[in-house]
Amino acid sequence: MRGKVIYKRPKTAKSRRLIGLPQSATIVLAELSDQKNRGMSSMGVELTPEDLVFSNAIGEPIHPDTVTHEWFKLMKRLGIRNFRLQDLRHTHASILLPLTTSKAVSEKLGHASVQITLDTYSHMLPGMEEEALKAFDAVLGTTPSTDNRY
Repeated sequence: MRGKVIYKRPKTAKSRRLIGLPQSATIVLAELSDQKNRGMSSMGVELTPEDLVFSNAIGEPIHPDTVTHEWFKLMKRLGIRNFRLQDLRHTHASILLPLTTSKAVSEKLGHASVQITLDTYSHMLPGMEEEALKAFDAVLGTTPSTDNRY
């Protein structure tokens, strides 16, 4: 392992925020935390709420290179090529954008503006323009043509 993990403030004030998790993720994290607590308790160590769920054997943060290495090993076993951890963030944003407001997604991602979110992720949403045109026609009460391009 190279170097030591250092905690420091995020780049921007907006980056320091609480992030909501879906209930499924909360359940998994709670189970992992309980499992870790039981394991540490059996060794006579009581954990506090500040202790990390993911840490090495002595409670220190796992080095990011280790996480990345394990991720690529998992992807290889699953037969998935060229899928980085960062791609999970992109996938998450792409799933959320058509389901909720761009502002909500932007805040979740910690972007300084909705425009950054749209500039970064909207190209991943096939059919977005067509949906906007249909919504516009619906507001006006008109019937859309089969081809809205002129």
